Amino acid sequence: MLVPSLKPPRLLEREVTGQIREFMKLKGWRPLRMQRTVMPGQFQTGEPGIPDFVFLRYLKPGLAAVLWIEIKRPGGKLRPAQLEWIPREQKRGAAVWVVEDFDNFHRKYYGEFGWLHDGRLAGQIELFRGALA
Repeated sequence: MLVPSLKPPRLLEREVTGQIREFMKLKGWRPLRMQRTVMPGQFQTGEPGIPDFVFLRYLKPGLAAVLWIEIKRPGGKLRPAQLEWIPREQKRGAAVWVVEDFDNFHRKYYGEFGWLHDGRLAGQIELFRGALA
């Protein structure tokens, strides 16, 4: 008798979004939703192609880390406006990530922002101060 192969269910974009938002809030980031529904099927954004969220992590008064995140369901595709907005903002120096699943996001987060949680924060603020001088 053949046993059908079982594939894990595909996560919906809202499920990936919930995982990312809750993790970031636990890590001290402030999530700001950049889209809002105007009417069913229509959204209003600040700029065409802007990611779903911008996350702010205040390091000290007047200094914040900023991370833009576009969240897609696994296998989801970027829209043409997003394909223009993301590299343009990255050229300006922004951290802009496209996230499809929590595991890859988690690894990347600790690779880029682990210093926020392992005692190196004060030293990193000094680096920012030097860069801003």
